[in-house]
Amino acid sequence: MTVTAELVFNEMPSHLIYISDDYETTLIDRETLVDLFRPELISVCKDLVSKDELPDVVRQKLRYAALSHRWLSVGEPTFQEMSVERKHQSTRPGLIKLRNFCQKAMEYGCRLAWSDTCCFDKKSSAELDEAIRAMFKWYRNAEICIVFLADSSSISDFSEEVWFQRGWTLQELLAPPRINFYGRHWDELSHSRNDKEDHSMLEALSHVTGISRRNLLYFSPGLVDVREKMIWASKRRTTRVEDIAYSLIGILNISLSVAYGEGERAFRRLMEAIIQACREWQILAWAGPHSPFQASIPRSPLAYCAFDEAFATLLLPNRYITDRPSKLGDPFLR
Repeated sequence: MTVTAELVFNEMPSHLIYISDDYETTLIDRETLVDLFRPELISVCKDLVSKDELPDVVRQKLRYAALSHRWLSVGEPTFQEMSVERKHQSTRPGLIKLRNFCQKAMEYGCRLAWSDTCCFDKKSSAELDEAIRAMFKWYRNAEICIVFLADSSSISDFSEEVWFQRGWTLQELLAPPRINFYGRHWDELSHSRNDKEDHSMLEALSHVTGISRRNLLYFSPGLVDVREKMIWASKRRTTRVEDIAYSLIGILNISLSVAYGEGERAFRRLMEAIIQACREWQILAWAGPHSPFQASIPRSPLAYCAFDEAFATLLLPNRYITDRPSKLGDPFLR
């Protein structure tokens, strides 16, 4: 069981929802997960021809669905609630959403499910720190990401869908290899096994996000095309100012400690880490307000869009190069 424990403790979330055959849900930690599936794994592993097959067998047995959604202002289930209750019959919208998600997870053959509302203890600084740092990986390792769009009934509603305007949902779109979208009444918005392989859906996603089809399909995290990723992020908003930086940790595959309360210092620290490790000069092409803590660093991802807007004015017909766009200061084209 060493391989199982290593996989569970390094590749899977700290807590998962276990869904029984009668849809009763139980929040379990990693140790409980290993113990719960031990008999099944031992039985399956007896028939293996090679030990090299073991990791894939374990992943298949422990596959889980991940929920992506927009948080309600009130009423979402908490870690504490899920830890003490087994039958969740409340009519609160947040719990109804969670029950619908778990039902869809079972339809995809997943007895395990993960939701960012209740599957880690936000009162624990250690769990919160791990969740924020590892969340991209957890979405990428999910069997499927189920996206609930509360403002949409069809693809044509995407332009008004708030899910596409939130900061954290950017990585939830990019990370999962397999994703399926559901509308406000939990109706499928396509009939594909994977919406990333559906031509119409992919076109709609690319149009509303400004992200190329290639990146939607084959996104790889890291410090490549950082400026482009900043432009994607600039179109989104977060409730906490620190999350502008924290929501990019997984996308950029960068290490950054989590310290809520630091405010705009979080984005300054993110940019310092990027500049130290990134070899792309384009990350210096920004305009507009600088960080209140360091003049050589932009205040937010919006600075990259501001640069593009300002530079575009230089290329307008009948525009003299000596006209200086106010956002840029001295142009570097002379």
